[in-house]
Amino acid sequence: MLSQPKHRRVTVECPVRLDLSGGWTDTPPICYEHGGSVLNVAITINDQRPIGACARLVESTSTSFVTFILKSENSKDDKIYELHTLTQFTDYNQPQRPCALLKTCCIFTGIIDITTTQEMTLNEQLKKNLFGYNLILEAWSNVPVGSGLGTSSILAGAILLALWHLIGMENITDSMIIRKFLLFFYRKSNEREIHIQMGFWLLSK
Repeated sequence: MLSQPKHRRVTVECPVRLDLSGGWTDTPPICYEHGGSVLNVAITINDQRPIGACARLVESTSTSFVTFILKSENSKDDKIYELHTLTQFTDYNQPQRPCALLKTCCIFTGIIDITTTQEMTLNEQLKKNLFGYNLILEAWSNVPVGSGLGTSSILAGAILLALWHLIGMENITDSMIIRKFLLFFYRKSNEREIHIQMGFWLLSK
């Protein structure tokens, strides 16, 4: 982490993906066991990139905390969640829980550490990792759930990139993003391998 923020606001906007052939053959374990080849194109909708994330650092007047905003096409329908304790992040691996994807990205980028053996509060971690600022993380996908346009994985990439740039990470490579996606798809829970459906993580409400 940097001693001072390089950016105070980072916005990432992405097109969606239209599969022309070979869809899912690039997904583990199929691609490792049988190989795969996919042909797709990136498209906008109504000349807009419909998927995105915005990470912001905001001055804290007292105790630092994290705010997640799940944005809708109408701002009055936005859903806002404030997290003041580390315990509120512990359900990150339950796809049906609100903001599970956003929590996971905060953990995977190292902003939040729920496994630390040190007795640190969320406020103390934010002081250490985010210079004492509050974190506001917004995410949106103006595409119907289950559209097959790659929305969930694209959204995960947008959030990761926004957070990485916010904390000043440099030399971000495709392999870094792919490795994180593999962790999203496969993780151990109660000593058994479970397949996490990214679609359920898509702005779970």
